[in-house]
Amino acid sequence: MPRITDVSHGLTAEVLRTIVRYDAENGKFYWLKSNNQSAVVGGEAGTIEPTSGYVRFTVLGRKYQAHRLVWLYVNGRWPEHQIDHRNMIKSDNRIENLREATYQDNAANKRVFKSNIIGLKGVSRKPDGRFIARIGREGRVLTIGVFDCPAAAHFAYMVRADEYYGEFARGS
Repeated sequence: MPRITDVSHGLTAEVLRTIVRYDAENGKFYWLKSNNQSAVVGGEAGTIEPTSGYVRFTVLGRKYQAHRLVWLYVNGRWPEHQIDHRNMIKSDNRIENLREATYQDNAANKRVFKSNIIGLKGVSRKPDGRFIARIGREGRVLTIGVFDCPAAAHFAYMVRADEYYGEFARGS
């Protein structure tokens, strides 16, 4: 999987730490310096973008997603891949809720699609009334099996999801 393009624009953890303070308990940043616009010393940095749900704010003239800045601030380096929110709340930027993830890992930690009328991840109904369990793996959809009840199909999906995705596996 290709790495995320470097979007640092020269921003380092050292520079970031002179501009904002990160509170690990609530996952928020606070301004250490004023920029004579919206940044007030001590004020919260960032707003939730209505379209994505992620917190973003501008540092040195560039907009960044706060979860990536948390990673930089705490770990002293930019993440090599994506940052996954364990609890799937995109505005919860507590470091304990963040983990580095590949695209596939991040995709595994998603809720069941709204269009899934069964309501169980990896399960759909066949025209004959039985239930089929499928899972995505390396860009392909693999059939796990066909079952008489949705719970059995979902169980088979979860076994395979645990095998493929480990800590990123999510059943609902």
